[in-house]
Amino acid sequence: MLMTAIEREREIGVMRAVGYPKRAVVSLLLAEATILGLVGAAIGVPLALGIGMVLNQFLVGDPLAFTAAGLRYVALGALFGVLTSLFAGVYPAWKSANKRPVEALE
Repeated sequence: MLMTAIEREREIGVMRAVGYPKRAVVSLLLAEATILGLVGAAIGVPLALGIGMVLNQFLVGDPLAFTAAGLRYVALGALFGVLTSLFAGVYPAWKSANKRPVEALE
């Protein structure tokens, strides 16, 4: 997210110059970070379950031999990934929103 904010510095500067409030810039960048986390979870959960099914078939003989605790860990992992991406976007969003438009357009 830090690289995204740096690469889009001019765009953010233009947004601030035309009147976007700091809060709107922060909200936009945090929404992008959250969407990235959700996409990662949407890819990661089926991948983890698929690998788990292959391992269950190989080791146990039943591909659906998941425990309730195991499925909870997958859900917690997805939630952790989304929250991590959200928190990772806070600093770049705040830094970008607080930069003066003139500095961002240089």
